Amino acid sequence: MESDNTKEENLIISYLDKTLDKNEAAKVEQRMLEDEDFRNQVMEYKHAISGIIMHERKKISKIIDEISTLSSMGSETKSQDEKIIKLKTSKETKMENKVNRRSYIGIAASMIILLGAASLFFLNKNSDTDPAKLFAQHYNKEVVFLDKDIKTIAAKMLGTRGVDPKDTSTVVFLGERITSAEAAEKENARVALLTTGLKQFKKSDWTNSIITFNKYIENYEENSSDYNMALFYSAKSKLNDSHYLKAINDYEKFIRQNGIDKEMKFTAEWDRAIAYLVVDQSKVKTYLNDIAKDGGHKFQSEAKGLLEYLD
Repeated sequence: MESDNTKEENLIISYLDKTLDKNEAAKVEQRMLEDEDFRNQVMEYKHAISGIIMHERKKISKIIDEISTLSSMGSETKSQDEKIIKLKTSKETKMENKVNRRSYIGIAASMIILLGAASLFFLNKNSDTDPAKLFAQHYNKEVVFLDKDIKTIAAKMLGTRGVDPKDTSTVVFLGERITSAEAAEKENARVALLTTGLKQFKKSDWTNSIITFNKYIENYEENSSDYNMALFYSAKSKLNDSHYLKAINDYEKFIRQNGIDKEMKFTAEWDRAIAYLVVDQSKVKTYLNDIAKDGGHKFQSEAKGLLEYLD
């Protein structure tokens, strides 16, 4: 009988392998939204698998290079067979970072099937090193904690309701002394603007979300936690819309902020690193190395795998 831990692992692996039906997948995604520990566990598996694939892809590419060289030199069939055996056995290294044996075997089997036409892979191998394609392979436009952020921000509007418009007491709002009623109205407008941007992001309306987040950033810098959120989603919107340099600039600013959300920080650091694949490849390894050396980083395994592939 499977232990609870094994069942959990199999569920996560099946979800990542896209073998669950729509209802089962929806349940997993809903649980990810509600359970931060479970969401983090899923992301750990995802990034570990990605890192292993990149690590193995590098070894496979080297072996195929050797096969191609032997073939062009007219080497004996036996020597080529030995290299092919080496290619397959290279898939048998142990799984790391909490990814169990079953998932690794599945990945290895899939890779071997894909390598059935080694010559085709060899012909297309160079295209895999194209910076834009590498970026596309490792970038995720979605934000798993988006719905949680929308709820968090929208809930703040509830706390500003019910203010008596006749209340003449004053408060300082963004450096301006105004009545409590006016402050409540301005606070509602601030929260509404940020909520609008998040909802536009959810609809993949990058053009308008960029406009909305830029407007928020220009007007509400003093509200630090929400300002940081707007800055993060501004960068993400720009990257989703292929504005690489502008996105990097926002991520740089976001990462320098104090008290930023840890999960957002991990995503921002990873997005910044791989965005440099398209903008300035000389900086990619510097940022990937920083991530790879951080034992607690969500993208550590993926950074290690990509670094090995880029070497």
